[in-house]
Amino acid sequence: MLAGIKKMFGYFELKIDDKTTVGDFKTKFEKAFSTKVRLYNLTKDGKINSGKGSSVADGHTLLKNISAGNKASGTITVNGDLIVSAVEKMMAEQFGIGIQILTPDGSTFAPNSLAVKAVKDIK
Repeated sequence: MLAGIKKMFGYFELKIDDKTTVGDFKTKFEKAFSTKVRLYNLTKDGKINSGKGSSVADGHTLLKNISAGNKASGTITVNGDLIVSAVEKMMAEQFGIGIQILTPDGSTFAPNSLAVKAVKDIK
């Protein structure tokens, strides 16, 4: 019941630990916001890169293995009213993980200035 209420109001909470995979994160994010998300590997020198020249992380990869500074543990809470760029920045700062929120069909990046809960309406 509570999960349904959270989804209705565009709310996402995920506890991340040593066993959380990229696939786990993507599934829960996509279920909460009805849109796709892409997570990225670190660069060879251990930096976050979700832009040009980046490498998409495999679904079986543990989040701790793509986290700069090995910060991938804790809880992330995303209110759907936050804009796309704020959520992407939150993941980078709080967990050291580069992400890009995509349109529902996964074909392109969601606009950075759009509220996360509104991305699902992009056609």
